[in-house]
Amino acid sequence: MILAWLIACGGAPVGDPEQPEPAVEARSVAEDAAEDAAEDDPSWGDTCVPTNELGCVGWGRKARKLQQDYREFLEPSCERGYGPSCFYLAMFLGEDGSDASVTTPLYERACNMGDPNGCMRWAQTLEGDAQRPILEKGCALRCVWCCEEAGLPAPTW
Repeated sequence: MILAWLIACGGAPVGDPEQPEPAVEARSVAEDAAEDAAEDDPSWGDTCVPTNELGCVGWGRKARKLQQDYREFLEPSCERGYGPSCFYLAMFLGEDGSDASVTTPLYERACNMGDPNGCMRWAQTLEGDAQRPILEKGCALRCVWCCEEAGLPAPTW
């Protein structure tokens, strides 16, 4: 079953009340593989090109892990319209001390590019009725946490 990476936004599978609270970040099998490939092959950074945005995510995550400048990989990829790159850029900038005025627009951009993690994080910056459309959008992108917060049925795969 492809459930390993389909538990979008760290939510629990439907019907499994024993699962812990949702995680903050969901990582896909492809993103994990991209990071692993970056660790195994020093020339793999050459794959961070407009035709392989996933390579940019892998290298951005590797650079972050090695305390190097992840922005050189993630910023151009985000600018080219790859939602996961915007999500990771916002998350890492936030962890490095950037405030919501920097990270929130990146989460919004990630969500609008179809990244469910971006929707989850963007919704977490909002309150009340402002959250609802973002939660609905995230739910449509299979973000289980978003569905639960909006009181909508969880997605099925």
